[in-house]
Formats: sequence, structure tokens, C-alpha cells
Amino acid sequence: MHHPHKKEAEAKAPVSVGILAYNAAATLPRALESVREFNDVIVADGGSEDATRAIAAQYGCRVIAQCAASEKRENRTHPLSDFARERNHLLSHARHRWFLWLDADEYLSKELAEEIARIARRGTPTGGAPWAYRLRMVRQSPDGAVSYREWKANYQLRFFHLGTGGRFERKIHERYVFDEKKFPIGTLKGAWYVPLSKTKFGEYRRAVNWRLRHMMAERPPATLGAALKKGAYRPLVSSLKIIGRAVLLRMRYPWRELIPLSYERNRLYGQWAHAREVWRAYLHARRSR
Repeated sequence: MHHPHKKEAEAKAPVSVGILAYNAAATLPRALESVREFNDVIVADGGSEDATRAIAAQYGCRVIAQCAASEKRENRTHPLSDFARERNHLLSHARHRWFLWLDADEYLSKELAEEIARIARRGTPTGGAPWAYRLRMVRQSPDGAVSYREWKANYQLRFFHLGTGGRFERKIHERYVFDEKKFPIGTLKGAWYVPLSKTKFGEYRRAVNWRLRHMMAERPPATLGAALKKGAYRPLVSSLKIIGRAVLLRMRYPWRELIPLSYERNRLYGQWAHAREVWRAYLHARRSR
């Protein structure tokens, strides 16, 4: 008996894709279209109340519950408080040795998907070939119609071989950690598209405040010097860079090709909120000693 679906899956690249999703029906199809040539796509759902799970099933994805949703430990109206745990949960379900991680509102360019597929089909890296790859982030308007110019290219490690033996760390702003001296890292050319989210100030403010409070509670500054560095020096320098880059880019490129000033305002607020939460965490830690 012939199994056309099995043959179709075998023709696809041996890559496991891990995606976190929550009420992502508006953006998930775009993400899944961009990874159609990979034969193991896992969507970890946080208890969505829209069509997220149905869309994932239509694309032939494996749908699993996020840890927080299955354990019912978190209020679903809030963002996740431990992203590393959820990413590692996805890792544990991977069927292939090459792993790519995305969010439901992100997607790959055709060029990048082809690069990833070629690497995965070669199997385990040999002869000094990279075991992990940084992807070039291209931020876009929420609808994906405009790709914004930036001061310099930004990269993030998003694709790796499980033979590196790493794990995700940090509850917020998670990253994949492994022995980078032992396993070489490469850089891919294609674009990894990241449309802007939470563009409205109120929505952005709520999300930033919630995440920063959790992040600082986990790692409060241990000394006054650390608090001054994290809660004054770094936010000030970052704010000046945001303002300087916004001005210089607008002197060089048309405004429609640049991140809107309203979003730059949000980023400046994020720096102020960061400073506030650093000092709040530092003072709370001192009182608790």
C-alpha cells in the first residue's frame, strides 16, 4: 500500500521546528507557510481560545500543550514567566537532530529556508563545519509589508544541532547555551523576519513592566555598584543610542523604510522601566537581608 503523506514527509528536510503560540491565529499561517519544507513542526500551545490549534493541525503540525498551560500554574491572560522551560519542552519533543526555534509571529524568507534545508540534509556536521547558526533578523511592519532599515545587522542563534548538548537558559530573554569553543557557529544569509508586535503604547507598557518585574526579581543587583551600572549607566547609554540612531537614519533613508518613531518611543520607555525595576529589585533585596 502506498502512503503519499509519508512519502511527502520523507521528501522534506529533516528539521524539527519548535514554535510557541498563544491566540496566534492571525500570524501562525504565515509562520507555518515559511517552514513547509521541514517535516517536523511542533506547536506548543498555551491554551489558545482562537483557531490556533486548528490551524496548526491543518498544516500537519504536532500540537502539544505548553508546560504552564498543562500544569495550570499561570493565569493565561499574562505572558509566560519561564520561556526557557517552554523552549526546552519543545526540544524534548524534537524528532530530528537539527532544531529551529521561532515564535508564531515570525517567519523565514525562502532563501533562509533553503539554506537551512541544505544544511540539515548533510546530516551531522563534519570537518569543522558549524554545529549552530545565527540568523539575520529583519524587523518589519506588523503586516510584513515593509522591511525596516536598521543601523546594523542583528543576528541571533536560532538553528542548531542537538549534538551540541545545550539547553535554553533564562526565564525571560532566553538563549540556547552550549560549549561554543567545542562546537563552531556559522551565520546564514537569508532573512529571518520579525514583524513588530505590541506597537500600541499601553499594550507595550503592560508587557514590558510585567516581564521586567519578573526578570529583576529573579536576578536583583547584588551591590550598589551593580545597581548603578544596570539601573543608571546602561539605560542612559542605550537611550542615547536609540535617539542617535533614529536621528541619523532619518537623515539618510526615507521615513517609510524606518521603524516608526512611536515604536522608538516605546523602546525608550523600556529603558526607563528597566532602570526603575533594577532599583526596585535592589532595594527590596536589601530590605530582605
